Amino acid sequence: MRDGRVYYDFANTIPKTSASEVYRQSRRWVAFHIADPKQALSLGDSQTFDVIGSGSVSAIKADKGSIYTLGPVEYAVTIEAISNGYRMALGNFTLVRPAPPITKGVPLESPTPLPLKQLRTMFEELDRKINDLVLSFDRFVTDQTKPINP
Repeated sequence: MRDGRVYYDFANTIPKTSASEVYRQSRRWVAFHIADPKQALSLGDSQTFDVIGSGSVSAIKADKGSIYTLGPVEYAVTIEAISNGYRMALGNFTLVRPAPPITKGVPLESPTPLPLKQLRTMFEELDRKINDLVLSFDRFVTDQTKPINP
């Protein structure tokens, strides 16, 4: 949480890599994993090596005969490519189609009439999905980034 909002912040090192190479591979990953890659790629900045975009994720979890769903949940993502690594931040999570009686998108942290157990299950599944997304990015960029020649 940051300022009362759901927020994820990840960073990793990729030894002997340039910021431009990390940026290039970040853009490649975004092209396949972000809801509107054209928007994300147009918002990227080749001078600062930032990629900015948005995506969405849904969480579905079966638990003891009950099925819990959450989503889609939209989020904003910023990837900062730096020499020898990156930083990825995800925030501004918004529930697009909340359960009735709410009918429009609302911040994920908004009060809800759902039972606590259902909320906990949905948020745990959403957390797992976001962590899987970040791991996918990390594996791709780490595997695809070419080291700087010594």
